[in-house]
Amino acid sequence: MEIIKKEAYNLANKGSRTFGKQIKAIFFDLDNTLIPTRRGDEKACQKLSDILQTKYGLTSEIADETTTNFLQAFRSCPDNTQTTLDSWRSYLWTQSLPQNLKYLNETIYKQWLQLRYKYVTIPTEYEVLLRNLRKQYRIGLITNGPSNAQWEKVNKLNIRSLFDCILVSGDLPWEKPNPNIFYMACNLLNVHPNESIMIGDKMETDIQGGKAANFAATIHISHMSSKPDYLIEKLGQLLYVPKPSSIEEISSNDKRRHSLSSGMSGNGNSCLSGYNNSQNNGGQQHAQRRNLYHSKSLTFDQRFNKARKVGDIKRVSSFQDSDSNSENSSDSIYS
Repeated sequence: MEIIKKEAYNLANKGSRTFGKQIKAIFFDLDNTLIPTRRGDEKACQKLSDILQTKYGLTSEIADETTTNFLQAFRSCPDNTQTTLDSWRSYLWTQSLPQNLKYLNETIYKQWLQLRYKYVTIPTEYEVLLRNLRKQYRIGLITNGPSNAQWEKVNKLNIRSLFDCILVSGDLPWEKPNPNIFYMACNLLNVHPNESIMIGDKMETDIQGGKAANFAATIHISHMSSKPDYLIEKLGQLLYVPKPSSIEEISSNDKRRHSLSSGMSGNGNSCLSGYNNSQNNGGQQHAQRRNLYHSKSLTFDQRFNKARKVGDIKRVSSFQDSDSNSENSSDSIYS
């Protein structure tokens, strides 16, 4: 929540100074951005498993297997255009329930649907945020998925009034990340792509699509419970990732160079350093680079200037690319 709120306001309020034009529109993804679809569906099935055990006498193992099978089938094919949503979902429950309970498919489906929209709901603070943003910006929703299934969410969650336009890929010839769906959204709100921001949880659809459409900015909502220590764009950058603190604490550069190049350290850095040594003519330039790129106390400007002095133009370019997206990169250009 705080990420969405802070970044949406910060980016939007930078206006012409940063993006060339004042931000006029903010577009949101729906599933797992504004509503916890994946987690909510899991909670609904967990609760339904308890009901199957207590009310219908299934064992814990069979009840869990039943709900798991349904959820997998539902996620694989949430809608069937040849029939209604209710009929399709009831059929999926018929396929998932054990033989002696298949006759309860419609009853179980109705219980699941009720539980689903208990857990898949837009948080109150998100609703407040959208209403406040809408006082200053035009707000749009761009969601991928079957038409019936996505509009059911919009209607059951009563969120239609929060947006100035809603686009569902199932109604259109394109889906995210095709830039046409973003262009259409901009046209509906009478804004230019470079006056717009896209916010979503999927890099391959929301973020790549927003960039392909030349939006002023994109914001990625990450659901990773564990964050990596460093992010690199290509494997070659692995050579410049700062060494672990255990190696940094070795006071002698000569000892450090010897332990890394000879493979005595016993970790992956020995391989990287050995490769780096073999690519450079002489150990002095390698030592200069190592001291430069692995000094966490240096600011960006200091590292930039040192990189220029040792003639590492390629690395300077990498510094510029990385730090242009980070306000504080003193610890690592990949943090």
